[in-house]
Amino acid sequence: MTTIALPAPAQAPLAPQPVGVRKRQAIVALRWLLAIYTGIVITKFHELVPFLNHLQPAKLTGVLLLLAAFVVLKGRAVMAVLRSPPAACALLIGVLAVLSAPDSVWPGNSVMFLATIFWKTLLLFVISATAWCDRSTLRLSLAVLVICQAMVAAALVSGAAQAVMGRAYVGTAFDPNESAMQLLVVIPFALYLGSRGGVWRAIGWGSTLLLVAGVVRTGSRGGFVGLAALAIWMIVHVRPMRRRVLVAVGVAAASVVLMLTASPATKERFMSILHPTEDYNYTYREGRIQVWRRGIGYMMHRPLLGVGVEGFGVAEGVLSGKKNEGSGIKYSAAHNMFVQIGAELGVIGLLVFIRMLWAAAAGCRRIMRLARRLQMPEEAHMAEAALGAFVAWLVGGFFLSVAYAPITFFVIAVCIAVRLGSPLPGMAASRTQ
Repeated sequence: MTTIALPAPAQAPLAPQPVGVRKRQAIVALRWLLAIYTGIVITKFHELVPFLNHLQPAKLTGVLLLLAAFVVLKGRAVMAVLRSPPAACALLIGVLAVLSAPDSVWPGNSVMFLATIFWKTLLLFVISATAWCDRSTLRLSLAVLVICQAMVAAALVSGAAQAVMGRAYVGTAFDPNESAMQLLVVIPFALYLGSRGGVWRAIGWGSTLLLVAGVVRTGSRGGFVGLAALAIWMIVHVRPMRRRVLVAVGVAAASVVLMLTASPATKERFMSILHPTEDYNYTYREGRIQVWRRGIGYMMHRPLLGVGVEGFGVAEGVLSGKKNEGSGIKYSAAHNMFVQIGAELGVIGLLVFIRMLWAAAAGCRRIMRLARRLQMPEEAHMAEAALGAFVAWLVGGFFLSVAYAPITFFVIAVCIAVRLGSPLPGMAASRTQ
């Protein structure tokens, strides 16, 4: 076992360096703590068990993870991550968020968000992106994540999850639409596990079916659109042909699961996608279309730093010009991560966010192409899974306010690790010399 360090992107991978017993133990601890913390933060599976929820496992694991990261991660590895375009953009978003707070529509709320939530998200983003450049660490985190998310999906499908107004909720952290996106993002990683053979094949494919059924159980139309987009992307881009056939079979099996698990009310919700102009999201004042239009207006009215980080809901109450029609004024969420960050951090914030996404996806695409050219199937499958998760998150995020959410920085961190942790750029360079 070696210390977790980045291979130089343009050179051959570093040779393993011998380490002592204590260092090896610290590395093992970091790997498991990061895997468990990722499962807790992304899936909130502990909310399924009241006893675990009362223990506040995210705080305990997070503190231990910080200590392990301080011992194990090397400064040059962290700096290599920080110099990558996606990470640099993420930190710039953090700077813009801080600068937006003094002139926010609710400065106290913006400062509270930065001081209690967002700094932890960014710190764990840097730690995760750095540690995951070690392939063993990344694979362990993805395996634990898939298992935890499959547990959540099983709770949804079995009816163990709480039902509110006919829709399933897992705990209090996520609404059904958010749960659907969380499940979608993990599906490509479940398929990646399924490609590894042995017991992982059963775990990966079984988890995939559970995750698809869980998406359907949420009744989320955005989740259904994301599921269709992800299925199309996987069928078109997965290689080789044998895996593409397996994915197609998986999609077909998932479609059967969909038909068997969807209630009449859920099927009716999904069918309403075909008639968007008749839906409340199009016609109602608080529907997504009207909210998006107002959000773009906030950005145009305050293009430099927007209405302030976490200020969209307040802007809906004080800047929208909405009148009380007898039931009060709703402080709506943006329901779109691009509208959210554009309205809250201005035009510059939106451009930096788009640049972050583009750079993250471009890095994965490069590794995927190199892996196929150099016939490195493990690297190709990893890059495909990361890009598939990116697509699922991108489609889901178009309907949700997740610009600063852990799931966003999880996806970006995985993309960074796939690019920086790969030996392929160095191998390709050495072959051309």
